[in-house]
Amino acid sequence: MTIPNLPWIIGPLPILLTLWSVYDYVSAFLRREMAGGARIASALLLPLGAICFLFQLGLSNYSFIVLSISAQILTAILFGALIYALNYRSIGRFIIKEHAIGLGNSLKGGGVCLLILVFINSLSYLFGDGSPCTIGKCFAIEYVVGTKADVFSGLYLTGIIGSFFSFGLFMSLYAMFKSMRA
Repeated sequence: MTIPNLPWIIGPLPILLTLWSVYDYVSAFLRREMAGGARIASALLLPLGAICFLFQLGLSNYSFIVLSISAQILTAILFGALIYALNYRSIGRFIIKEHAIGLGNSLKGGGVCLLILVFINSLSYLFGDGSPCTIGKCFAIEYVVGTKADVFSGLYLTGIIGSFFSFGLFMSLYAMFKSMRA
């Protein structure tokens, strides 16, 4: 028995991860649980899946690198908002540490995050040609995540790591400005 129209534009793994993250985040929000472990993963995968899906539907004919950077920034912002909303609902505050991390540590952390972001986006730009796979491993990834010919799989794969480090960059910038004010 063959499955028609394989590989799909959006594979089963991103769909299942997004549905799991919706369930996990909403149940944690309703039970007033703090962010940690699986809640952090669900807060990252929920906006990532939704943004990549919306970009695939409406903006797929734009430049991939612009869509990728936009998806990473939007996901990082929504990731932070979901984490802070979950913490605020559970204990009544956002859990922002009162002590300053220091300007030097903020610059180091922000520099590392920026370097990783440039590296990831450069690799996806240079090697993400959008041609269908011909070798076994790539072919299996296409069936699980989605076809390379469309933007969804590239956005999703680069967005998982890129949005996490974008959030790290934003938090480093926040700590840097907070330590400069103090």
